[in-house]
Amino acid sequence: MRSRTALIILLCALLFQSCMLVNPVKRQPLFENDLSIDVPNQNKKVLVFFKPKISGKPVFETVWDNMQGPFWNPVESNQIGYTQDYEFTPIVLPAGASIITTVRGTQIVIPFGRVFSKTMASAAKKSYAQSKICFYDECKEQFYNDADSVIVISINHFSVKERPMNHINFQLRLGIEIFEKTSGKTKKETIQTELKEFKLGTMASTSYGFIEKMNEAINSFSELSAKKVIEKDISDDL
Repeated sequence: MRSRTALIILLCALLFQSCMLVNPVKRQPLFENDLSIDVPNQNKKVLVFFKPKISGKPVFETVWDNMQGPFWNPVESNQIGYTQDYEFTPIVLPAGASIITTVRGTQIVIPFGRVFSKTMASAAKKSYAQSKICFYDECKEQFYNDADSVIVISINHFSVKERPMNHINFQLRLGIEIFEKTSGKTKKETIQTELKEFKLGTMASTSYGFIEKMNEAINSFSELSAKKVIEKDISDDL
């Protein structure tokens, strides 16, 4: 009788865990602040073109994680968070049934394509007299003749890691090509940005608190990266 009671308790506990804890997907809608840093000013019309990272898909719908790298997902591109891989080990003790819950791994999902392209658009609007952001060849061709300068951006590498626990790290390498139409000259540059060990919280933090800090970290990181692009354009005149 006791063993049957213990089994029933164990099954109820498993059901409770499935409903309350086991939902591994933890997401919040992406939020973006107004540009909070100063950028240089230049009186010219600029066209910024983002090359796709995934063939045939716009950068703003491209998402990165710490497991598979870049992938296309329009839904995930509008939210930020993480997915935990739970493992449950049922045990039966003399006092009753119990479950040991462990996390085997965490997928960190960062909609970097949308965050960075929107931040770049905000920085360009603040920096230049006129600016246009394009993700498709048709857009680039439409506005090409109106621009004084064309900046082509490739996200060659972006990575996210958690190291140490509850700290996030970003690495970015951009390839940019700047064509000054007045001089007819082109220059190519590589831009690198890194964020190390940004603290997300403690063991007592909620999932919402962790995600809020993740969003803060990627917004700040994107601002610094966008500023570097504009500085490369303005410095070292062609």
